[in-house]
Amino acid sequence: MTLAASAPLARAQKLAAACQVIAIIAAIVLFVSAALDVFLPPLALLGGLEPGWAGAAAFINLIGARAILAAPVIILASVCLDLRKVLSDYAEGRFFTQRAAKGVRKTGEGVLWAMAFKCVISPTLYGVIAEGARGAPDVRIESFDLGLIALGFFIMMIGRVLEAAAAIKAENDEIV
Repeated sequence: MTLAASAPLARAQKLAAACQVIAIIAAIVLFVSAALDVFLPPLALLGGLEPGWAGAAAFINLIGARAILAAPVIILASVCLDLRKVLSDYAEGRFFTQRAAKGVRKTGEGVLWAMAFKCVISPTLYGVIAEGARGAPDVRIESFDLGLIALGFFIMMIGRVLEAAAAIKAENDEIV
């Protein structure tokens, strides 16, 4: 490898190592945020619930409904933890491996799942559980959501390209 190529790779490895820490911190912050979103509102209403089984059922129902709304954040937190494995491979200089490439693809897929929950699945389930709604799915999509959906598709596509590149590299390594 030439000196011109090794310097940017060394910087990329250092950046990937630093990003591993950021991915873990992001996952923790997202998990804590989701937990607060799930449990704080029901706890604030705890004193106003009627005593007995009816109050307990209402409390559990509220926690379940809030957990459904927190699902996209929980999915993104798990995506950050999975992405940390890819960053670990990159930090160790394993750029074109099937494991890293699949991790990038799965990151894109995770973003798409989080957006599916945010825009359609969570609002629909919340409507059924918390509000007793029936009928068509509740779709809540904004312009920013469309951008994140596109970004998720692009990341997934880059992962597929990296998978093909890793396969070619493995084939070339066998020849040499």
